[in-house]
Amino acid sequence: MLSKLKYYQLTTKNLKIINNFFKTEDKSTRITEKYLNWWYLEKKFSDSSFVFLKFRSSIVSIATINNQKININKKLYNIGLPQNVITSSQHRGKGFFQKTFFECEKRNTKKNVNHYITFTNKLSTPIFLKKFNYIKGKCPNVVVIPIISFSFKKIKISKVKKFNTNFLYKSNNKEINNSIYKDKEYMRWRYEKSIFSDVHILEFKKNNLVESYAIIKFSYRYKIKVCYLLDIIGKFNIRNLKELKKYIFKNKSFLLLFLDNEQVKFFYKYKINLKFKNQFNFLVKNNSKNNKFDLSNINFNLSFGDIDFINYA
Repeated sequence: MLSKLKYYQLTTKNLKIINNFFKTEDKSTRITEKYLNWWYLEKKFSDSSFVFLKFRSSIVSIATINNQKININKKLYNIGLPQNVITSSQHRGKGFFQKTFFECEKRNTKKNVNHYITFTNKLSTPIFLKKFNYIKGKCPNVVVIPIISFSFKKIKISKVKKFNTNFLYKSNNKEINNSIYKDKEYMRWRYEKSIFSDVHILEFKKNNLVESYAIIKFSYRYKIKVCYLLDIIGKFNIRNLKELKKYIFKNKSFLLLFLDNEQVKFFYKYKINLKFKNQFNFLVKNNSKNNKFDLSNINFNLSFGDIDFINYA
């Protein structure tokens, strides 16, 4: 059998068989052909390693790493975010999970990607720690702010489908240390071109000029409607936050959830809030021969928009 195994890379031509594999093995309809194309193939500013192992006409296992740029100590590095690793039920326990993932990492190394961060589930975490040589990183805190608004004046923000081009061109978060670099190409791909209709791009203006953006989505946790803050662009201030709270309240949600990072620290400085630590399995790995920094000691400035599974929340 081993002599007939072969690795393949995701392309537009094999989206259908990959999608069918996920439907069969993951028992999920969340991952679709449209999603795979958007999340892995339409991202032109950086690439990915999406490897699957086949025996004859059947897929044995899949491993994916979505690559981005990250700003660490004021310098941009390529970074990989492992996201989907799954093996066919009839071939589990034979080492294919590990083989396919290492092949995926090997291809990523050829692309000069040696740094990795990932959020792993309960089942895969022990494998990443024991077999893939990942270690635990500093998991960002989840912050929850209760939303109560007594103001019923007109909300001074607009839900838009596209960002202001000039504003995006001038804005980037390269100055935000230990964060994924999000320029205009990234923001357009991540939110303007999102296949999910539940993404709200909110535009804040002052004197008819764009001041900032907040990207949010609503979901349910334990049957309670909550609002996830996915990303912020520009200089966000207390006035913007008040308008955002009014918008959330108007949409019948009473809790704002976000990841603790430099951009949103003032959100809860003067407000009632709850902080939850270690809500995720956050792992890191450095394959670089010139190990200039320890990823496990970095306080990453991440947002909910950086996590792939938030797409399905």
